[in-house]
Amino acid sequence: MLQFSEFLIEAKKPSPISTKNPADSHGKIHEILVGKHLNGGNFPEDYRVEGKRPVDIHNAHAAARFGKKFSEHPKYKAMDKAASEVASKIKSHLSSEHGIKKTQRTAWTSQSSDHNSETGVKDPLNKADLIVTGPHKGDHKTGKKVAISLKYGKLKKTNYSNPGLKTLGSLSGKDLTVHQKPHREFLKSVGNPSHEEYKVHKKKDEIEASSRRMTQSVAEDFADGLRKKHKSDEDLKHYIKRSVGALGHTEGGDAEAGKTHLPHVIAKTKVKADGSHEHSVIGGTEHVHNYLSHFKDLEVRHSSGQSSVAVFGTHKGTGKKMEVHRVSIYMGGQHETANPRGATTLGSEHHASVDTSKAFKSKK
Repeated sequence: MLQFSEFLIEAKKPSPISTKNPADSHGKIHEILVGKHLNGGNFPEDYRVEGKRPVDIHNAHAAARFGKKFSEHPKYKAMDKAASEVASKIKSHLSSEHGIKKTQRTAWTSQSSDHNSETGVKDPLNKADLIVTGPHKGDHKTGKKVAISLKYGKLKKTNYSNPGLKTLGSLSGKDLTVHQKPHREFLKSVGNPSHEEYKVHKKKDEIEASSRRMTQSVAEDFADGLRKKHKSDEDLKHYIKRSVGALGHTEGGDAEAGKTHLPHVIAKTKVKADGSHEHSVIGGTEHVHNYLSHFKDLEVRHSSGQSSVAVFGTHKGTGKKMEVHRVSIYMGGQHETANPRGATTLGSEHHASVDTSKAFKSKK
């Protein structure tokens, strides 16, 4: 039996690092290596517990993918080279666009709470994998900071924000909280189970059915509000920019206005079929503006019985109807609550016909 002091030591041990997902491994390795190259060759600063700091996460995932001698593996070397290349491009962008000639600090901020820890400001629109800080004296929070969002791999959809009902209501001009009442009343009728109770509840299926009806009704009303409030392409593009925090930045952030606390840079590293890497670095606001410039004739789409609302548009170059933006209403497995939220994606931002490095111009 463990002594009390031994129990405390055991309790403080972090859970094992999961390395089962190759895509997750490559993403984390890339984030940490880019951070390392931006941080003067040292692993980035962090707010993790012992055993799960950047060096620990990096080593665990690198060993899982490339073996114990990962530093000698050709594919790891290629990843490190790619990280160095995109870090160099990020430095150039920071210098030319943000006046940061030298990065004095780089922090790994991929957890939602890290932004607040690094800046002292909560920002629900923040999507920074890294936050870099320019030259400063004393407290790093006095230095100029820029958020870096890294994308690595074949590039799939990215979740930009998780708005609650009040935010979704503001975007659509609807009071979506009214759809919580029926589900709340049903939960009350079955004893308001806790999460653990819900998982084994005899009416679990009925709870989930009630939860689905709520998210479906929210989506239907949200779509109706969007159609009535945003009738032109200009209106819908403004809605999209606001929903993903691409309307610039302001001190303290303003999620309601679609403004982030820090200026935001997106650095993409695409792994091509031959194993080589292609990089692009662009401001987050500019990225979304250029993305949307590819589309016209935007329309809101929602199918009965579905819990998501999409905006489709016609690609100006190909004439093809494509998904431009989607908000999926979901519960995150918490069906015993009445707190749905959205997951926001730009469905075609990585499509081969979309180049976000520049605004679209029709060929004459």
